[in-house]
Amino acid sequence: MTPRTSQLLSELFSKYFDKDEVFVALGGADVSAGLCALPFDHIVFTGSPRVGSLVMRAAAANLVPVTLELGGKNPVLIAKDFCLKEAATATMAWKATNAGQVCTGVDYALVPVGCGQDFTAACADAVRARWGEGALEDHDQYCSMINECEAQRMRTLVKEARIGGAEVRSLCPQGRSCESPSSSAGCKVTLTIE
Repeated sequence: MTPRTSQLLSELFSKYFDKDEVFVALGGADVSAGLCALPFDHIVFTGSPRVGSLVMRAAAANLVPVTLELGGKNPVLIAKDFCLKEAATATMAWKATNAGQVCTGVDYALVPVGCGQDFTAACADAVRARWGEGALEDHDQYCSMINECEAQRMRTLVKEARIGGAEVRSLCPQGRSCESPSSSAGCKVTLTIE
């Protein structure tokens, strides 16, 4: 979570719950390490594999069961008999949630052989239906990346894919490339399909 979201949750939980019911401990790695070393009934962790292994190691000292959600690649698998338009609409809605910055956000779609072009077109239609014909970056409901560093990382990945031979298509109704953001875009990156 972002620091502001964590702070807000801490304030809300403190306001509406007794500290014996819900407690939020804010801090960095030192706080997390200390919490994971306590004899809880169960620890649930969402994050990177590197940190997940540290959580597991700390919990093991007290034989605390751990549930890890370590991200990874999340495919959309589209069956031959499923409506491509419906699949594209659902895929684009989930992909755009929080600018795609969701642990279970869509990373790629597996479509039936010969349906790639139709699926791509349906995705572009879904984007237009959701955000209109204008530039995505200018729409107030089109979410930003968490910071400019992450936005630039995404732009670089798309550029490298194109250099590597991938066919990259902008899903922005204006056809704007995500590799060169507009001056008003800030941390917003145009949806693309490779």
